[in-house]
Amino acid sequence: MKRLILIFNILCLAWNVWAAADLYSGGEARPHYANDLVKVKLSLAAAQRSNLPQQLMEETSRFGLADLDQILTETGGTAVIRAHRRLKNKAWEAAQGFDRWFLVRLNGKTAVEEALAAFKTSPWIEDISFEHFAYTQYVPNDPHYPNNWGHNNTGQGPGGGGAGFDSNAPEAWDDSQTFGDPNIIIAIIDSGVNYNHEDLNDNCVPGWDYGSNDNDPTDTNGHGTQCAGIAAGEINNGVGVAGVAGGCSIMPLKVMNNYGNMTMTSITNAITHAADNGAHVISMSLGAENGADEGDNPACDAALYYAYNQGCVIFAATANSNASSIAYPSNHTAVISVGAASPTGQRKSRTSSDGQSWWGSNYGVNIQDDPKAVDIMAATILPATTRNGSYSTDFNGTSCATPYAAGVAALILSKDPSLTPDEVRQAIVNSATDMTIDGGAGWDRYTGYGMINASAALATIAPGMPACVITAPANNSIHSLGATIQVTVNASDTDGFISHVDFYLDDSATPSFTDATAPYAWDWDTAGATSGEHTIRAEAFDNLSNSRSFEISVILLQPAHEGFESGLFDLYPWQNPSSGPWTVQSETVYSGSYSAKSGDITHLQESVLSLTLTVSQPGNVSFFSKVSSEPNYDYLRFYIDGVQQGQWSGLLNWEFHSYPVAAGTRTFTWSYVKDQGVSTGSDCAWLDHISFPAHNAPPFAPSGLTATAVSPSRVLLNWTDNSSDETEFYVERSTGGYWALVNWAGPDMTTAEDTGLEPATSYRYRVRAANTNGNSNYSNVAFVMTFGNDCPDNVTATQQANWVKLSWDAPVNGASTYQVWRYEQIDGNLANGVLITPSNISETSFTDQDWYLLNPGNYLWQVKAVAGTELSAGSLSNTLAKAANGVILGTVTDLSGAPIANSTVATGTVSALTNDYGVYSMSVVPENYILTASHPDYESVTLSDVTVVSDLQTQVDFQLPLYTVARPTFSPEPGAYSGSVDIVLSSATPEAVIRFTLDGSEPDPQSQIYSVPIRLETSATVQAKAFKLNCAPSETAAAFYEITVSADDPAAPAVAGIQSVWPNPFSAKTSISLYLKDAGAYSLDIYNVRGELVRRFVGQAKGPVELVWDAKDSKGRNLASGIYLIRFAQGELRQTRKLVLK
Repeated sequence: MKRLILIFNILCLAWNVWAAADLYSGGEARPHYANDLVKVKLSLAAAQRSNLPQQLMEETSRFGLADLDQILTETGGTAVIRAHRRLKNKAWEAAQGFDRWFLVRLNGKTAVEEALAAFKTSPWIEDISFEHFAYTQYVPNDPHYPNNWGHNNTGQGPGGGGAGFDSNAPEAWDDSQTFGDPNIIIAIIDSGVNYNHEDLNDNCVPGWDYGSNDNDPTDTNGHGTQCAGIAAGEINNGVGVAGVAGGCSIMPLKVMNNYGNMTMTSITNAITHAADNGAHVISMSLGAENGADEGDNPACDAALYYAYNQGCVIFAATANSNASSIAYPSNHTAVISVGAASPTGQRKSRTSSDGQSWWGSNYGVNIQDDPKAVDIMAATILPATTRNGSYSTDFNGTSCATPYAAGVAALILSKDPSLTPDEVRQAIVNSATDMTIDGGAGWDRYTGYGMINASAALATIAPGMPACVITAPANNSIHSLGATIQVTVNASDTDGFISHVDFYLDDSATPSFTDATAPYAWDWDTAGATSGEHTIRAEAFDNLSNSRSFEISVILLQPAHEGFESGLFDLYPWQNPSSGPWTVQSETVYSGSYSAKSGDITHLQESVLSLTLTVSQPGNVSFFSKVSSEPNYDYLRFYIDGVQQGQWSGLLNWEFHSYPVAAGTRTFTWSYVKDQGVSTGSDCAWLDHISFPAHNAPPFAPSGLTATAVSPSRVLLNWTDNSSDETEFYVERSTGGYWALVNWAGPDMTTAEDTGLEPATSYRYRVRAANTNGNSNYSNVAFVMTFGNDCPDNVTATQQANWVKLSWDAPVNGASTYQVWRYEQIDGNLANGVLITPSNISETSFTDQDWYLLNPGNYLWQVKAVAGTELSAGSLSNTLAKAANGVILGTVTDLSGAPIANSTVATGTVSALTNDYGVYSMSVVPENYILTASHPDYESVTLSDVTVVSDLQTQVDFQLPLYTVARPTFSPEPGAYSGSVDIVLSSATPEAVIRFTLDGSEPDPQSQIYSVPIRLETSATVQAKAFKLNCAPSETAAAFYEITVSADDPAAPAVAGIQSVWPNPFSAKTSISLYLKDAGAYSLDIYNVRGELVRRFVGQAKGPVELVWDAKDSKGRNLASGIYLIRFAQGELRQTRKLVLK
């Protein structure tokens, strides 16, 4: 393992002179890691064979493995301590080995470096590291300033200047989320938080102290309380500070112990706590420098990925050394790195114009989006809350910038909680205000994407984007392999509608299912899937083809094999020899109705349950266990062939366990064992849902048997098949005593019927499976009573050409008329029932003429007898499968062969909306059709005599000529006008964009867009052309207007050019007033802060001119909030003004 000297710093610049002196000396007096602790990760085999504590920070004096215990003795090891809290995601925890990290406490017999080297030689050790410290790093303050320049910079920050360089927080608060949603939680991983502070107490949710492992995260240093105030100090409460997300909540997670130390283990536990307890954002104003990198702290790396995959947006500080590399964990792939911006628009450095020359924000590699590069900058030197209940005015460092950025992320998630961590990052970096002083225009290594812009970031969360959330099943939920899992999605769109939702499985690029009708759902049949973890992704599309996706993981288990559901140990030859034997009981279960419970035993006894099977191929044995015992003394242990695989102790709820098994004869043993002392809890263990690998055994019993009467003489049976190796099923019937075999079904069948029964008679049914190894247990017993003599019987459905002929026997007691109903059979259930007889009929037959119009599927019919006003029970027919009708399909393209999306093909009675590839399909009955393909931007095309044949596909392709936009018209008519004239342009084509020129040139897609009447005060030729997306542009229209100019106005202003810009700042549009003394061509150009031309106005005029800018670029796109420059030119006259777009 790479050995690095790491020092963790709380990246603040605070108020302790002693600590400042320590900074200047390089901090060499402080150790980088504990001299009495080594952190080890046991191999899986070592963890399975050792006897170690289960609860966080519990300890024992030995590993329980001779080799490791010898090293422990030789190095002076006195305790083995569990390092990390247990995670909610047990499958991830097991796969990563996250539960196999332990701390070894040393007594000083050997140096910690020697101890680490000794343990590293053991094959039982998978990984090893020092227990690194994190330190607060203080430096002195400059004068205090009362205002938060990061929210709204008016030049009040240290060094002055920089007005307008800020996060635009007030404008952000005007957005729909206002100050933030209290359901959005920011985890502050730091020195704790004064959660009783008047500016924080209403915003705090429960946290934890992982420095001392207790439930009180009170701040003992002050740093964490200041971070909390920056991120989410209460707002509009009349006191103190205003956090950037003052409406959101704070989760205080303390990682500093009572001695002022912070360890990597504490930080790792805090990260997983945040992920497991609903935090949406994690803020870490701390970091390790001196080359610390991803891979050097594997447990913390794993925790960061765990939190990211749980949906947490993670921020960490880059550090304050003014160095050319950023700290860990800000350089981790899952983390957004945050640097500090000076209020004057620069990276905070030792030479920036803010008066604080003793520190600077670290910067990273010169590779955009590299984990080791700076991502975003945020404000520093701000007012904050303090641990003594008061306030500071100059909290600084990247420690201040990091919670500021975290607060902006919380505002974004308040507006749209369905965003993924990557989507939040993209919203932040793509909307940042470029900082050009250090690295020029665009992304640079010193300031990353630039200053975080809360208002602009929120503006990127378009209200028109669809929302998509998988509501079931739960993320990381466990299901039986072979079960059908219903995946449900909530999808909505604020400015349109959801067109469809695609469902994807694992890494497939092709949807497994598409649902175009709410509620959106997919029934995933897992019968053909593999056991283990699977990914389900849903992607919702709106009517504008915008999409949003959501992803979860589920775990599939083999069906339970142990046979407990019979209430006995009778499916397998279980060995249960103890004086306190295991029992099958129903009081405490994980699934189903029964589980196994260990027996009543006393001290120094064990209750053993075992089973020997011949495993036919390698696989896994899995089970759920629950334990209630004296912690670290009484255990549930599991063995394969006498080798211990795992053990559990204490108060543990149901947990999933899985272990590999080789082929051959294998003995599986569970033992609950007690020591010689105390008994606590229920003093027992439970087992449930045990699944074995493939082995030679009888099949599992079918379940869920139902019996349904469908006539006086006929019963339908349905059940669930729980085996994959049965050869047949046996159906047995009884009327109260003897059970008779009445039918059988082949492998994988789940239905059967029983006929020739007596009317109005009660029957009982049961089913069992069989294979070459024997018979399964019986299923549950199903009860049913056949219909009485007033019902029709023997209803038969026969397909004849394009209709279905129905016939039946009259009831024994007679009936005058009948009703006939048609049903669709979906998943074994009757659905969409329709009465198909227009009135009661007297015949015992009927023809369903609408058969051919039905959708493909399985159908059956029900006949009811009518006696006066009474209806009998309905007797059901046999099932008929309806095949597809004739299908017309094809493509719709333009003349070049490119697909035309969202075009419509119609027959007059049936129409089909094409997808984005121009493909359409429609199902119709056999006949001749006239088809018309159309789209608003194209000329329609009609084809006649399209012949459709039953169950066959007919290919009909269309090519549509491009629609030509109507040529613009002028109002008033061209001619001579005195003084000036206002010209109105229009096109008969809806939504056409008209572009024009006044200099005699041909208009093109870059020419000025017509939006308001054109005022001419000098003679000019106006040329105009209309454009529309996907359409051919119009012909050019030209008109000459002659203007007779009167004498100069004596009231004209003394200075020509720009007279006023109002309003400024503005949000939707602003008016720019000009006065031109001399007739001639002029231009007014608008540039963004990167120096890029975004809009141009040109004309020829004399006298007053009014221009209106609608905050759009030359292509009609909305521009982001920020600072813009307008530059006016006419002849030798040049003028520049500043605009602020909110």
